[in-house]
Amino acid sequence: MIREYSKMIPTVLEIPSKDQPYDPSQDYIMQRVNMVLGIQG
Repeated sequence: MIREYSKMIPTVLEIPSKDQPYDPSQDYIMQRVNMVLGIQG
């Protein structure tokens, strides 16, 4: 099914700061992914 899909897929790219370490708990996109997957953070 995925291999047959030939349309564009919208993608969000978030580039982290070089000055601060990446914290997935503060990342809005990761918060949404966790909510959809039912993962408590």
